[in-house]
Amino acid sequence: MRVIFMTTLWILIMRPQSVCPASIRDGNALIAFKNKLNDPRKVLKSWGVATDNYCTNNWHGIVCDHYEYVSAIVLNQEGLRGQLVPELASLTRLGTLNVGYNNLKGTIPYQLGHLPKLTYLILDHNQLSGWIPQQLGLGPNNLQYLYLQNNQLNGTVPVVALKYLHDHNHATINCKGNQGLCVPPDNNNMCC
Repeated sequence: MRVIFMTTLWILIMRPQSVCPASIRDGNALIAFKNKLNDPRKVLKSWGVATDNYCTNNWHGIVCDHYEYVSAIVLNQEGLRGQLVPELASLTRLGTLNVGYNNLKGTIPYQLGHLPKLTYLILDHNQLSGWIPQQLGLGPNNLQYLYLQNNQLNGTVPVVALKYLHDHNHATINCKGNQGLCVPPDNNNMCC
């Protein structure tokens, strides 16, 4: 009896940890993001490889739901440099992306507009440039908080995004401090 118990215990200890495909997908997205960042303060040193469990290994700035999907990335004011990556759109349970007050450059990936649970998109006080993607107001997302102030965005705030945010009483959009950004005339009370 003791031999069976010890054998079973040994098998449980020695067997490889199983990682579900969703965990690997989320891990790959996080690693793709990390690979595009310069991290002078080493705040992402806890981020391992894609097959690590980013929830139980306490990756800095990562919040998981009870199913161990990434539900939030909170990396504001961390001194990060680099850019957002389209791979973040594979985080299908992501509700919050807060990378404000860093030094991120480049454009906002249009793929973020396809995130079904994205509620808070906080990208303020960076150096993001280009147009705000039309997709941010399309699709199945729950976007209620769009914070883009003090970047280098230009063009026109997408009417679709403004309408979606305006139709939800709790919605907030702030894009002040983007010199080249315009708001359609009938929405000029919303920002800029």
